[in-house]
Amino acid sequence: MGYKILITAPTLADRAMAMLDELEATVFTIPDGAPDSLIYDIASREQVDGIIVRIGEIDAKVIDASANLRVLSKNGIGVDNVDLEHATRKGIPVVNGRNSNSQSVAEHALGMMIALLKDFRRLDSSVRNGNWEKATYHAIKL
Repeated sequence: MGYKILITAPTLADRAMAMLDELEATVFTIPDGAPDSLIYDIASREQVDGIIVRIGEIDAKVIDASANLRVLSKNGIGVDNVDLEHATRKGIPVVNGRNSNSQSVAEHALGMMIALLKDFRRLDSSVRNGNWEKATYHAIKL
């Protein structure tokens, strides 16, 4: 019998889902927009062995919901939505994907810097309102 794994999102990357399939894990997922209470409901009803955290709060109530819970794995870096103190008290390791999305974060940061320098937000709003500021707009050169 395989592990019971709860993913707090509709899915993971294809390779990650294939790995869970290779382990013959029974996988439960949370649909987009579902309330956080569904995480507790599934963890409690299914007595999951692990939770792969993407979204939603993993508080003491969720951690206590399954007597079989062995690990919490954050799909990403930040674990601010996991009650680390409670998990530690219960001896449940919390792991994350250090550097797993550092390139995406760097790309996003650069994109936001360019958007600020070029004033994209205001210009987008202006164009959507029918204005074209070609003659008056003075961009900051990179």
